[in-house]
Amino acid sequence: MRFNQFKLTEDEVQQQVQQPKTAEEYVDLIQDKADEAPDDVQRNILNALERLKEYLKKKIEVQTKNPVSTPSQEGIEDDITKKANDVEYLLELAKEKGLPEDPKTLAVLRQVAGPLMKAGAQVGHQGLDKIEKEIESYYDALSNKITKGGKGFAPVVELPDNKDADGYEEAMAYAREMAQKRSELSKTGLAVRQTIADMTNVIIQKARRTEEILEAEKELIKIKEFLQYCVEDPFINFDTMISKPQGTVEQEFQSSANGKKYLEVFKNFGNILGRTIDQSGAGAWGPGELGLLMLSDPVKKGSKGDIETGSGKQVEVKASKKAGSGARLNVDKAKKGNMVKDYNKVLTKYFGNTVMVDDEKVQVQHQMEQGQLNFTTRGFNILNSFIDQLPKWNKAKAISFLKDAVGLPMENYIGTSDYDKGIDNLSRAVDEKGRFNMPAFQREYTKLLFTIYQSEMLDAILIINPIMGTFLVMNSPDEVDDTVNRGMVITGGIDFKDGQSTKSPQIGVGALAN
Repeated sequence: MRFNQFKLTEDEVQQQVQQPKTAEEYVDLIQDKADEAPDDVQRNILNALERLKEYLKKKIEVQTKNPVSTPSQEGIEDDITKKANDVEYLLELAKEKGLPEDPKTLAVLRQVAGPLMKAGAQVGHQGLDKIEKEIESYYDALSNKITKGGKGFAPVVELPDNKDADGYEEAMAYAREMAQKRSELSKTGLAVRQTIADMTNVIIQKARRTEEILEAEKELIKIKEFLQYCVEDPFINFDTMISKPQGTVEQEFQSSANGKKYLEVFKNFGNILGRTIDQSGAGAWGPGELGLLMLSDPVKKGSKGDIETGSGKQVEVKASKKAGSGARLNVDKAKKGNMVKDYNKVLTKYFGNTVMVDDEKVQVQHQMEQGQLNFTTRGFNILNSFIDQLPKWNKAKAISFLKDAVGLPMENYIGTSDYDKGIDNLSRAVDEKGRFNMPAFQREYTKLLFTIYQSEMLDAILIINPIMGTFLVMNSPDEVDDTVNRGMVITGGIDFKDGQSTKSPQIGVGALAN
C-alpha cells in the first residue's frame, strides 16, 4: 500500500481541528466553526464572547457606546461573527499598546472553542486508529523474520568443564549467554512488537492531549513505511554488508537508499528497544543484533555456517556482548575431550621428565604448581621458563612442539593440504630463541582454523557486538591480522583438559579501532 492510502481525505482534513496556540488562532477557529455548532453551544459562545469583549475593553481602557443586546436565534451566527471581530480588534489594539498576552483571555477562548474541536478531532483520531492497525499488521511478519534469522546468532555451545583452566570464566560466560539467548529466542519478536507499540502509543496519546492530529498522522505513517521497508524491501543487504571489513548497523542503515529519510524513526526504535528487551524477557539479546535482523534482508539457518545469506553465502556468526568473552572457532572434525594423557607425552618428549622449579626437581606434566600448561598466556609463560633451562633448545624444536600439540585436537586434518600449509605458519609464534608468543599464536591458530572453515564450504565470519551494533567481517584467513588491528579481540587458545569445549580461541568485538 502507498502513502496516500493512509492519508486522510481532503474533506476529513478540513473537518478536523488542530490545537490553536494563540488567542488570535482561537478566534479564527470560532469564526470558522461556530455555524456548525448546536443552538445551545452557539448561545454559550455568543455570551462568552460578549463577556470577553467587555473584559478586554476595561483591560486596555477602550470606551465604546455599543450596547449589549440579546439577539434573535435567526441571526446568531452573524452576531457571533461580529463579536469575534470585536474581540479580534481589541486583541490587535492590545498588541499595539504593547500589552503582554493575557492568560485569562487565552483560557476563556480555549474553553469556548472546546466543543467546536471535538467533532473534527474525532475524524482525526479515527484516521490515527486506522494507521495504527496497519502498523500492527506487520508484527507477525517481523517477528517471524527475526526469530528465524536469530537462530544463527545463538548457536549451541558446550559448557566448559575444566574449572582450573585460565579462561574458564570467559568460556563459561559465552556458553551461558548463548544458552540464554536460545531459550529467549521466541521472545525477541515480542520485544520488537512492544517497541513498535510503545512508539505508536506515545504519538497517539500526545495527539489525544493536544489534538495535533495531522502531525501525529505524519509520524505514524513514517513508522508504518519504515516497517513496510523492513518486511518488503529491507534497508540493509546482508551480502553487501559482509563484503565490507567493518562498520556498524547504524552506518549500514544510513548508507542505504532510504535510510536517511527514516533515520529519526530508526534512532527512536533503537532507544526504546534497549528498554523493552528486558521487559519482554529477551534480555540476553542486544538491540544491535535485533536491529540488524529487522533491517536486513531475511537470513536462514546455514547448511555449513550459522546463517545463509540471500545469495547463498555461508556465514559463521560470532555474537557476544563482551569482546573478552567471545565466540569459539569451531571446525567440524576437531576432536574434543580430555587430552591430558596424550599431551603429557608431548610435553615429556620436548621438555624431559623433570625441570627445576625453585631449586627443586619437579615432574613435567599438564598440571604444574604454577598452573596448567595449556596454550594460554600463563601456560606459555611457564613453558618459556622451562626453555631458559634447556641449553639445546632452539626455534625448530619449539615449532615442532607446537605442531605436535596442536595436532592432538586437529588430528583428523593432518595430511590435508590446507592444514599442512596453515600449521607451518605457527613458526610466527616463536622467536629466534624458541620462546613462545601468545598473541602471535592466537592469530596464526585463528588463521589455521579459518583456512579449515573455508575448506568446509564456509565463506565468511561475521563478528558482531549485539549491544553496540559494531561488526567486523573476515572473508579470508589473510585478513586476520588486519581484523585484529581494527578491533577483533582474541582470547584463550587450547585447553587440553576441558572435556566439552572445542580446543580453539574465542573472538569478539567491542568498539572499533578506527
